[in-house]
Amino acid sequence: KNVVIFPEGARTRDGNLLPFKKGFAILSQVLKVPVVPTAIVGTYASMSIRDRFPKPKKIKVIFGKPIHPEGKSLEEIVQETRKSIEEMLT
Repeated sequence: KNVVIFPEGARTRDGNLLPFKKGFAILSQVLKVPVVPTAIVGTYASMSIRDRFPKPKKIKVIFGKPIHPEGKSLEEIVQETRKSIEEMLT
């Protein structure tokens, strides 16, 4: 089974990535499962935090290469995941 976790833990107020929390990295290490970085493009244009209802916009989902937790610290998993998502968003 797959689980989706948003590492920021909240919606952005300005469309930029927020700091990542470590919960997803902890689960990855404990369960020995990879993290698949995923970028979702267009959601802020569709519904910013100030909007009550979404606007019809195209949304694109991009999947990165899996990041395996073996031999990595929590911080390394978090940083690799963030870097991958940042690259997909540019």
